[in-house]
Amino acid sequence: MKQLIVIANMEGASGIFEHNRDALLHEELFPDKLLWREYGRNCITSDVLAVCFATNDFGIDEILLYDMHFAGCTESNIIVEKLPANVNFFDTPSRCFLWSRIRGQAIINPFGIITVGQHARNGEDNAYFSHTIHTPPTWKIHYKQFEYC
Repeated sequence: MKQLIVIANMEGASGIFEHNRDALLHEELFPDKLLWREYGRNCITSDVLAVCFATNDFGIDEILLYDMHFAGCTESNIIVEKLPANVNFFDTPSRCFLWSRIRGQAIINPFGIITVGQHARNGEDNAYFSHTIHTPPTWKIHYKQFEYC
């Protein structure tokens, strides 16, 4: 079985920048902000759908999705009804960060992991929001394969 893990963060979604950053503010925490439901959710859903369609064309059997933006809020940022049938969300209460529970739901050797919407703006108004990657800018990333014990 080919299982793919997708980790999505709305703060790097296509179409959300400084001028419309209210689209990031989850309605459960900011009930007076309307852009999250009207615009922001469509942005991250579109990005996730692009990954889902491409990986399904490749032959992925199952996509396990973790929607991490504003973890702790019960409603997903991603519009669940738009997702393909082979997408399953990790079972975590209120989408909380429970990494051992998340890892326990994936097969031992998933086909891969894709991050969607990881933000790394570093001061540019029309780039991804910075907080995953901080200043100074990352100049080089080294890859090291890890073995599980």
